Amino acid sequence: YTPLISPNSTKKLGILAGLRADYHNLYGLFIIPRLTVKYNFDENTVVRMNAGRGIKTARILAENIGVLASSRSINITEALQPEDAWNAGINFTKNAIFLEKELSVSVDLYSTRFNNQVIIDRETNTNEVLFYNLKGRSFSNSFLASVIYNIYHRTELKFAYKYNDVQTTYEGTLQQ
Repeated sequence: YTPLISPNSTKKLGILAGLRADYHNLYGLFIIPRLTVKYNFDENTVVRMNAGRGIKTARILAENIGVLASSRSINITEALQPEDAWNAGINFTKNAIFLEKELSVSVDLYSTRFNNQVIIDRETNTNEVLFYNLKGRSFSNSFLASVIYNIYHRTELKFAYKYNDVQTTYEGTLQQ
């Protein structure tokens, strides 16, 4: 982590911006930006934010090896395009001493929005698995809150709650 901008002190604010260019022999040039910001309110309180684009070409059989063991036929309905998504997130962490023991509280919020996604459809037809490009919306929102309390040397008590809202369009209907 190398701060690019740090008013007053590198201990307060760090900003890391990145730009990647990839060339694929079938799909051409991809420009992939990324931005990470970290701000330390004090030595025990930090907020981290990041955003960027992600692109990958799906390897449908390697990523879904289980479909080869089923009796379903595999149907690739169209030329599959690279998966393309934008994501952003924020994390807040506070460390403190409570009853003479270490306590850490953390909250994460992350979101991903797909421009394209390779859909693995096992629901439309029970005799086959369909692979096709996203036609509609697809997104993922995630919330995580955790509390970690060091009750004894090398022994922690951890409470956490996680909520995921993941939805994709199948056959024209946005579904969880």
